Amino acid sequence: SVRPDAYFLFLGLIYVVAGGSAYIAIPIFGLFVLARLGHSFAYLQGLQPWRTLTFAASVVAIAALIFATIFLWISR
Repeated sequence: SVRPDAYFLFLGLIYVVAGGSAYIAIPIFGLFVLARLGHSFAYLQGLQPWRTLTFAASVVAIAALIFATIFLWISR
C-alpha cells in the first residue's frame, strides 16, 4: 500500500515544476504537513476520532493539490 505522503510528494513536484503559484501551494502544503503530523501523533496515542479526522484532512490537501494542478494546466 502506498502512503499518502508518496502521492503528495509526486503531485507537489508536478505542481511546482509546472510553475504553480506559491500563494496556492503554501497553504495546501502546510495543511498536508500539519495533518500528517497530527495523524502520527493521534496514531501513537491511539486517539480516535482524531486519527481519522487528520487523515481526512490530508486527503483534502491531496484533492486540493489535484484541483490546483488541473486548474493550472487548463488556464495555460
